[in-house]
Amino acid sequence: MSTVTDINGDLIAQATERRARRFWVSFICLILGSNIGMGVFAVYLAVSDPTQTVIPNYYQKGLDWDKTKTLLAESERLGWTVEVAIYPEGYNVSHRKIRLTVLTRDGKVLEKGYGILSLFHHAHAKNIQELPLTEVFPGVYEADAQMLEPGRWDMTLHLQQGRVEYVWQRVKDTKWTSSGLEGEK
Repeated sequence: MSTVTDINGDLIAQATERRARRFWVSFICLILGSNIGMGVFAVYLAVSDPTQTVIPNYYQKGLDWDKTKTLLAESERLGWTVEVAIYPEGYNVSHRKIRLTVLTRDGKVLEKGYGILSLFHHAHAKNIQELPLTEVFPGVYEADAQMLEPGRWDMTLHLQQGRVEYVWQRVKDTKWTSSGLEGEK
């Protein structure tokens, strides 16, 4: 009798050990598999998602950072100010006019300048728009831009008047108004 009990006890112990092995091997494989799955998903996001992008020519901009910083400091010393107006403010409008009024330290408008406005939405840093400026009134410059989405827009103004070069950088938060169900905002 004792041999039958010993054999049954051994069989039960072996079955319990097999179940424990299966559980722990499956558990470890599940953890490793989920880790591999998360890695594949991260690679997929990095390659396919347009919001996860590197700004074009980022390396060269990094190398030229000292020159850019010096130019920004010189521009700051000029004491010029820039006022920005974007219109129309309608919600479903894709083409907008950006109006920049440039004032000198004395509060006078800066006439006969020329330059470029660089513009991109923070969610689409790869889509940089280089917009030529047109002086529509003395000291007032305009550019046409494609700005469908509200949000944070990075603006960099490169303006020259004679031999003076001016660089201005700002991030502008935009909120387009709409006449939806809530009425006029």
